[in-house]
Amino acid sequence: MLAYQIFQTMPTALAATLFTYLRKEERESYKGVVQQLAEQQKMRPVFITKQSPDKQVTLLTAACSRKPAEQIAMQVLEVWLMRGRQEMLIDFLDRMHIKHDGTGMVEKFPEVMDPALLSKALTAMRDTYPAGEIALYLYVLQEQQEGGWPELSALLETEPWLGAQ
Repeated sequence: MLAYQIFQTMPTALAATLFTYLRKEERESYKGVVQQLAEQQKMRPVFITKQSPDKQVTLLTAACSRKPAEQIAMQVLEVWLMRGRQEMLIDFLDRMHIKHDGTGMVEKFPEVMDPALLSKALTAMRDTYPAGEIALYLYVLQEQQEGGWPELSALLETEPWLGAQ
């Protein structure tokens, strides 16, 4: 699932969490996202920033849901995950025995993910983190390797708590 598609299916509450974090904690990133999305839609950024926070979430989510906004949508997701949900990323990487720099940055992902280890890691994480946030991370993670990981795809397609149909 590409970033713009993630925004198409993202629950409103999760979008509000994401954009509220950016607006409050990552102000420069938020202003840049607003600027880029406004330009794409031939709007002035002030039109978005003058709206209520709820309306801003609605406008930005809709804008990120469009195919031309793919790069911006991925940027939004990566900033939020790497800065706002860093603990969750590190927890996943540690549970999967994937080497990282201590902040969640990985130089090289494994070619294959151990299905048993993956299942065990996600079951344990489910007790600590919201299921929607874990699922969002996994969909973004799938984009880090061309074609993703079949083991992870299988879980995303079959586990109801990860948003499987």
